[in-house]
Amino acid sequence: MLQAVLGTGQVWLALVAVMFALVGTFYYIRVVKLMYFDEPQDAGRIDARLDVSVLLSANGWRCLCWNPASAAHATVFLRDQGPVSGAAAT
Repeated sequence: MLQAVLGTGQVWLALVAVMFALVGTFYYIRVVKLMYFDEPQDAGRIDARLDVSVLLSANGWRCLCWNPASAAHATVFLRDQGPVSGAAAT
């Protein structure tokens, strides 16, 4: 991508892209450093309320067990949505 930008003569845009990439890299390396290499400031236990625990459990179950790409779900979805635009008529 940078070669394409440089090929059009927009060196300033390539420099801006590199600067943004460096800022983003610094941010994520800092997060990784804090997670894995720094000592925790508070080693206390994190407790969640019951409603938060139930919602997180339900969301985890949905992500693990409900497959939106399965044939049954796809059939119901397509039937409810009508014909797909741009598809060839059969």
